[in-house]
Amino acid sequence: MLEHRGRGHALGKASRWRLTATGLEVEQTSRPPFTLPLGEVVAVHLAHDPTKYASNRYRCDLDCRDGSILSNFSRYEAMTAATDGAESYRALIEAMIPRIAAANPACRFYKGRRMRFVLLLGLTGPVLALTAFILGGIAGMGAPDRLLLIQAAFAIGLMVGAGNAYARWPRPFPPDRMPAGVLPAPGKGR
Repeated sequence: MLEHRGRGHALGKASRWRLTATGLEVEQTSRPPFTLPLGEVVAVHLAHDPTKYASNRYRCDLDCRDGSILSNFSRYEAMTAATDGAESYRALIEAMIPRIAAANPACRFYKGRRMRFVLLLGLTGPVLALTAFILGGIAGMGAPDRLLLIQAAFAIGLMVGAGNAYARWPRPFPPDRMPAGVLPAPGKGR
């Protein structure tokens, strides 16, 4: 029986996933514990998901048949400390993927984040441009200066947003060949 505890950030929900013979036992903050039959998983998203403070953070999102989404992270972030659980995370995911594929052959496996998140990242440029337009108007900037500010904000936002979106774009993979970069390297987190 494999188990992993993760929490994406200090204010996020803590999760404990335990792989058992009957499925995946899930305990999550603000939810009663339950067992998820692995055949109910319709999509798995594995990603390297670094943050400013945790460059070695990985995440697993399970899209379930009922529309719910379960997430777990390779790290456990708390207010004052963080624990790297790379070994238990890697072992759980490596054991869980083939079992999900056997329980639901129609399940899709992706390297990268879910599409909604990726599209949201891509909107960074237009949102920055709109913000620049509004702030320029509030500051009383003339039309030529405001246009230049909007173009600069849009270009910077597009460079940042497009790069992040491309890095996290969902790419399908077969469950018997785990792609590189979606799990912590062996020996990490000891």
